[in-house]
Amino acid sequence: MPKSPRRPEQLQNLVFARSSPQARELLTPDDLRSKAWHRLHRGAYADAAIPLTHGLRAAGAHLVIPAVAAICSRSAAWLHGVELLDAADPVEVIVPRSARFGPVDGLAIRLADLPKDDVISGTPNVTTAERTAWDIARFHDLVEAVVYLDAMTAARLVTVATLRKRLAAHTVKWGRRRMARALDLTDPRAESPQESRVRVRLVLAGLPRPESQYQVFDGQRFIARVDLAWPARRVAVEYDGVWHADAAQLHRDRRRLNQLVAAGWTVIHVTAVRLNDDFDAVVDEICAALARA
Repeated sequence: MPKSPRRPEQLQNLVFARSSPQARELLTPDDLRSKAWHRLHRGAYADAAIPLTHGLRAAGAHLVIPAVAAICSRSAAWLHGVELLDAADPVEVIVPRSARFGPVDGLAIRLADLPKDDVISGTPNVTTAERTAWDIARFHDLVEAVVYLDAMTAARLVTVATLRKRLAAHTVKWGRRRMARALDLTDPRAESPQESRVRVRLVLAGLPRPESQYQVFDGQRFIARVDLAWPARRVAVEYDGVWHADAAQLHRDRRRLNQLVAAGWTVIHVTAVRLNDDFDAVVDEICAALARA
């Protein structure tokens, strides 16, 4: 039996349909337009005191999608525990080709075959982790697909071996090549989405594939674990998130960096700004460091 997602049933208890008898009896249209309620989708609401998350919007989507449909792709990943989408992101829904549905504001609707074995029935229906990973790889940009596959394999929701088995058995041509490429780049050792993005973009830029979460020793003494490394060249890449600006963390980072440099390592730091706006320069710096080693 497929493993059930963590929260759909609990989330479903927090949402209601405007057409429900209780809502019709107790709430006027003016009430629903007030700040007391979240409008999740047309006709679907929740108490504004409840934090608005992508999962809550997915639960609301259940009230407006056909019974044969299912929450899929990155939205299904959220319900399986990989919470990378924001509340503002559209809820991804898969609908069998035989059904007619959409478009609907706030939903990203895909028409595709949906075998029963690929669905965990419930409120809402959710694609299995395996089908979820498959759809993410088929429907989304390669870098973002690997971000999700890294996170899902790290959480042991799926394994690369299981997905390769599905790929080998699948007869549908569309999406097979995309899945194969994403699987080739997947690494369960990645510890953050940004680390995954840096790694995949470096490989796509033509650099040799680095090792993730590599442990550096000076003899028998452990020095550090770096995000990405080319151990034979003693070159490392570290992604610096916002938390690295904390004074105590900055002190630890600098001490660690000094130890790595003393051990003969070159460390190149990547920030969100560099990842988004200066990535070509990052690639050039790494190439130069690898060439010097």
